[in-house]
Amino acid sequence: MFGIFVAPLIVAAVFTAVIASRRSRGIITAVSVLSVVVVGSLVTYWATWGTAFDELDAGREVSPGTSLIANLSTGTSAVAGVLLLVLGAVVLVTSMSRNNSNSVFSTR
Repeated sequence: MFGIFVAPLIVAAVFTAVIASRRSRGIITAVSVLSVVVVGSLVTYWATWGTAFDELDAGREVSPGTSLIANLSTGTSAVAGVLLLVLGAVVLVTSMSRNNSNSVFSTR
């Protein structure tokens, strides 16, 4: 549940960092697609949450379909968010190693 609030911050930070690092088109495309998946699944989750709230407010049980969509969208967001974090970490580490090898203080 905590990831629902943190995921947009992760998307913004990683997307900005990768764009700023001027990576290849493939990396930027992967980050863009994962960002869209995270945001899209979060929007789907919140829309489904609204539907579930309305059903409960009307005194009905939440339909299995609504529950399934909420669970799938949460899982999709979590997986895409983790992949986005991993990709961002790889970009960060490789960017740091590139910068260090070009440094005046490099031992290489």
